[in-house]
Amino acid sequence: MINKPPNTLIIGPGALGLGLAALFAGDKPASLMGSAQKAPIEQFEFSETLAMEPPSNSKNREIHARWINAQSTNLTEFDYIWITTPAYKVEDVLLKLKDSQLSAKLILIASNGLGHFEKAKDILGSDVSVCRALIEVGFKMETTQSSLSKVIITGKPKVTLAGDSKISAAMATLCQHLDSQNWVADISLNPIEAEWRKVIFNIFVNPICALLGCPNGEILNSALPVALAAVEEAKLVAAGAGIDVSTLTKESLIHKVSFSRSNICSTLAQLRQNKKTELDYITGKVISTGKSLGIPTPVLETLHYLVKSKEDLS
Repeated sequence: MINKPPNTLIIGPGALGLGLAALFAGDKPASLMGSAQKAPIEQFEFSETLAMEPPSNSKNREIHARWINAQSTNLTEFDYIWITTPAYKVEDVLLKLKDSQLSAKLILIASNGLGHFEKAKDILGSDVSVCRALIEVGFKMETTQSSLSKVIITGKPKVTLAGDSKISAAMATLCQHLDSQNWVADISLNPIEAEWRKVIFNIFVNPICALLGCPNGEILNSALPVALAAVEEAKLVAAGAGIDVSTLTKESLIHKVSFSRSNICSTLAQLRQNKKTELDYITGKVISTGKSLGIPTPVLETLHYLVKSKEDLS
C-alpha cells in the first residue's frame, strides 16, 4: 500500500510533461523544470486545463504544479524524476543530472527514440536507477481563446516501465501507485527491446503522418503499404541487432493505431510548430544501425530524407 504521495519532478514541460502533471493531479503537485526561456526563474503556482477525449468521456482537470529553479533546487527531495524533453535534449539533461546528488527511486526517461537507456547508464553510472517510461497515450497542446494552454489527452494512460532486474522492486512500487491513479502500467526487464518496440510503432506512424499532415488514423488507408514496408525494414535491423520484435505484427500495429486515430503524432506537431523533430532518434537511429550491420533500409531512408527536408524548410 502507498502511504504518501510521491514527490515528482518533470523535466521538460511540453505537452507530454504538462500532460503527466495533469494525470498526477490527484497527488501532491508535481514540480516542473524547464529552460529559462520558457519559465520564469522565480517559483510560482499555476493551473492549466486538461480535456479528455473522446468527447463522450471528456472531463476537465486542473494541473497543479510549480516551476522550480534548476540552480537552487535540491534534487534529493524527489522520489521520481521524469525526463520528458524532446529526444535531442535528453543527453543534455542527463549531463546536468550527473552533477546532482541523485537519490530518486527512479529516473524515468519518457522521451521518444532509441539509445536513451544506454546513454543514461553511461552518463549517470550503473548505481543510478534508470528506467525507460514508454507511454502509450496521446498528448497535444492547444491554445484557447483566453490564451491558456489546453493539454488534450487521448486514450487511457498506459505505460511500460522498462529497466534491469536491479530496479524491479522500484518499478513495481511505481506501477502500484500508477494503477491507483487509473493507469495501465506494466514492467519489462528488457529495456533495449522495449525501446525498440516503441520506436517501431513510431516508425509505423510518424514519418508518413508528418509528410501527409494527417492524424494517426489516416495511416490505415492508402499509406498503409508504405508504413508496413518501413516497419519490416526496422524489424530486420532489430533482428540483426539481436532484438526480438517478432510479436509486432501488422494486426497488432493496426490495433494500436485504432485507439489513437485522431491523434497528431509528435513529429507532425513539431513540424507545425517549426521545431526540430526527433526523427534522428527514431528512423535515423534505425538507419545508422542498419548501415553498421549491412542491412539496407531504402524505405526508411526515403521517408527520413523527406521529413528532414520539410524540417529544414519550416
